[in-house]
Formats: sequence, C-alpha cells, structure tokens
Amino acid sequence: MGQSRVICGYHWQSDVDAARVVASTVVATLHSNSEFNAQLAKAKAEFQRISKRK
Repeated sequence: MGQSRVICGYHWQSDVDAARVVASTVVATLHSNSEFNAQLAKAKAEFQRISKRK
C-alpha cells in the first residue's frame, strides 16, 4: 500500500519506511500484551465459527 503512494507522488520513500518501522514496533508491543492476546484469541475463535457457517 505504501509503495503505491510513493509511485503516485503522495509520499516520500522515507515516509513509507518510517511508517513500516513504527507499525512493526506497535505490532510487537501489542503481541507482548496479555490483554491484547486474550482479545485476539477471542477474535480468532469467532472468525473460525463464522467461517465454518459458509
């Protein structure tokens, strides 16, 4: 997604690179949070139930 914004001239490559670093840090922090992981497990279970209905 970010590369397309660089190609179209809406962002600099450094903007996209920085956003990737920030996003990676946020995801790593979330995955070390037990409350987040509990909610993620619930969401995965719900998705599995919904997917099987189709």
